[in-house]
Amino acid sequence: MVGKRKDLSSKSELNQLYVIDKKSMREIGELFVGGAQKIRYLLIEYEIPVQKRGAGRLGQTKETNSSIMKISKSKMGHKVSTLTRQKISKTLTGKPSPKKGKPMSQTAYDNVKKSGTWFKKGNKPVHTFEKGRISEFKGQTKETNPAIMKRSITATGKTRTDESKNKMSISRKILLTKNPEIKEQALINLQKARKSMTRPNKKEREIGEILEGIGITFKFLQEVDYETLENKPASKKIDIVWKDSVGNKKIIEYNGRYHFDPRDHKPDEIHEVHNKPTKCQDLWDEENMILNQIRKTGYKILVVWQKDFLKDYENEEKRIIEFATKT
Repeated sequence: MVGKRKDLSSKSELNQLYVIDKKSMREIGELFVGGAQKIRYLLIEYEIPVQKRGAGRLGQTKETNSSIMKISKSKMGHKVSTLTRQKISKTLTGKPSPKKGKPMSQTAYDNVKKSGTWFKKGNKPVHTFEKGRISEFKGQTKETNPAIMKRSITATGKTRTDESKNKMSISRKILLTKNPEIKEQALINLQKARKSMTRPNKKEREIGEILEGIGITFKFLQEVDYETLENKPASKKIDIVWKDSVGNKKIIEYNGRYHFDPRDHKPDEIHEVHNKPTKCQDLWDEENMILNQIRKTGYKILVVWQKDFLKDYENEEKRIIEFATKT
């Protein structure tokens, strides 16, 4: 009998033996030190799809095949290492679940049913909401509910692609076009949300705390007068206003979600602004015009965008302090 090779199979050699020559992992494992299990790990590492062969390929399960039952029992209680889990995860990323479309075995079905993780027969799933039904999550936050905290942690740092945003935008437009009553209710909800917003909001108060920390006395939400391009008198409610020690008039404007950050929105996107559909570019132009006209009255202005304040707080804090202390 030829001795086993200590060096492991290369990717090309393993591909030849497993994919082309159709040898089993056990047969290949007999050629190398480590056996069939090591060959399975190599297949995953080399991203060579593990194929179902023998009884498994014929659709047999541990209930109908003694060999599969024997293998299943041998693996019960066996823990997979973190490294192996990472390799398997990397291999399966972007691919559909290998169990998709396959029926659950009777044993697995019975085990899940006994565990109580399914809803009882005759009851609807918990995610099915009926009209008038109050959500069990109402009034709860990630600080008070572990499930919400878990979802929040999972979503932290994730950003949607432009393609995903596009699809969502198109889907919403189609939904609102086909259902005018939903569009009307959405507008009502938006108006209620804006009216119920506490001003100054949390982030504006945080900026205020930064200013207080360096001894600046300021006012929230003050009307500032200016002239339009047509030389007509107008005014705007400004987030934070103050005069420094040498008489310089200063303003900080915090631009939140309803200002539609140009880095996240396209100029031709249309949104409801003050109860009328408005292009983002038109909104930006109007806001820039107002701020430029206010500058002409002697104010120095710093604009803080929500995206920057949330993602790079330290840098934005430095910008705010530098703006506030510069004469």
